[in-house]
This record gives sequence, C-alpha cells and structure tokens, in this order.
Amino acid sequence: MEKLEKLEFPGLVERIYKILKDAIVNLKLKPGEYLNISSMSQQLGTSTTPIRSALERLTNEGLVVSKPRIGFFVSKIDEEQVKHLFAIRKALEILALENGIYNIDSEAVSRLILDLKQVLSDPEKLVISPPYELDYQLHGLIISSYSNPYLHRIFNQIFPLLRRARNVIRIYLPSNRLLWEKWVVKETQQHLKIAEKIFMKDLREAKIALCTHLRDSCDIICKLLSDSLEKVKNNKGEMQDGKNGNNNE
Repeated sequence: MEKLEKLEFPGLVERIYKILKDAIVNLKLKPGEYLNISSMSQQLGTSTTPIRSALERLTNEGLVVSKPRIGFFVSKIDEEQVKHLFAIRKALEILALENGIYNIDSEAVSRLILDLKQVLSDPEKLVISPPYELDYQLHGLIISSYSNPYLHRIFNQIFPLLRRARNVIRIYLPSNRLLWEKWVVKETQQHLKIAEKIFMKDLREAKIALCTHLRDSCDIICKLLSDSLEKVKNNKGEMQDGKNGNNNE
C-alpha cells in the first residue's frame, strides 16, 4: 500500500475519509486490497478510531467492504457492477437530457465545443494529456440541467463508483499504446458530437450520441477487467505448473 501523508490538523475523520476516498477512486488502493488500520494509523500519525470511522463511512458508499472479524477491504470492481452502474447512469443522464436540454447554458456548451475542437486539433498532445476535465464538465452540464434534487442525489451517490470504473481505462489501457490512442481520440470525438447536438437542441440525436458514448465506455471498461482477470488466472496457472514441475523433479 502506498504511504499516506501524515495528518496534523483538526477534523481527522473528514480528512482521512477524503484521503482514502481519493486513493480508492484513483486506484492507488487496489480493488480487493486489505486496509490495515494499524499500518494506516502509524502512517497518518493518529489513533485507529478516526480511521475506522472513515472506513465505515466509505463502506456505506460502496467503496469499502467490511468483513466481520477480518477487517476492511477496498471493494472489488467486476463487469456486472460496471454494467449496473452504467445502466443507472444512462437512465439518469437521458432523463436529465430529456427534461433539461433547453435549460443548458448555450454559452457554456459553445465554449466546451471550442475546447474539444482545440484538443482534437493536436492528437499527439491529446493522447499524452486527455481532457478529463472537459469530460466531467459535459456530463455535469447534462445532469445539472434538470432541477430534480432526487436525480442529483442518486447521481452524486454513484459518481465516485463511476469515476473509479472510469479510471480503469486511464490506468490500464495505456499499456496497449495503439488502443489507448484510438480510444482517447474516439472518446473526445464522441464528447464533441454530444455537445454539438445539445447546442443545436437536437434531443433525438443528442440522446443517440450519449447512449453510444456510454455504451462504448462501459464495453471498454468491461473488456479491460476481463483481460485483467484472465491474466491473473494465467499467472496462477503458470505458478501452479511451476510448482508441479518442481515436485516432479
């Protein structure tokens, strides 16, 4: 586990919560990883009580799993979870778009379109530094366009889980340079198309573009998770074969 910064300020539970949440969402703490409270206590320079409180809060949010008499673990990410998350995300964003497309700030969308075109004009720089802030800005405009507090509450609850799933792409896809380059360009082009259709107030085409983008995002995350699981199985198989080989000697 990566070392955590030492805390010397008040509001420990909130600060520890934010540090751990950020580490989990950004995959610095890996899915399934055991969270050693004693070790974190030493690293952070605090007692175990605020750490346990922060972990219980993260458990309620689905980022951590508590196993009785064993301890806390980072919750796993699997294909089924990702598909469920994206199904809810799609329903929420389409609902927001249907009810709020005419409320979306045209100036904000226009600036977003210009920014997306600008980053697409330099593919080499785009691949090195993908415009994640434009990604979240676009989807944020869609969600905020519909003034439904219940929709906002549900989306905010699942957003950290969605961001963590989204980071599977950022962390694991660059190992395949060709696929990474294609994906970054494709994703940015999809964001541009969604923004352009929203700017034109073309609800039908905006919904189609949004659904296509969310489907492709879900598919690539699931593929990466599947490939990662397959590698783990193969490695275990090789290790077992090695042990069997040694036993036969």
